[in-house]
Amino acid sequence: MKKELSKRIILVCLIALFLALIYIFIGRPMLAFVGDYNALQQYIAQKGVSGFILVFGAVFAILVYAIVLLRIKKKSSLHNEQ
Repeated sequence: MKKELSKRIILVCLIALFLALIYIFIGRPMLAFVGDYNALQQYIAQKGVSGFILVFGAVFAILVYAIVLLRIKKKSSLHNEQ
């Protein structure tokens, strides 16, 4: 039992470290890039149609994710009322 608990703790720590590293090396630069309107506009213009599709796809993915979360929240609130 104790060995299994220590394995889980190590696993959780490794997952947290992995997510932190993703944020540091990918997330921060990406947020800085998207926050700079002129750089983003230049990138889209440079890539042409594929840049537009990439940005549109990202916005679409965020929208789908938000809708799915709202539906899950709505279903869970309905179950809690009963």
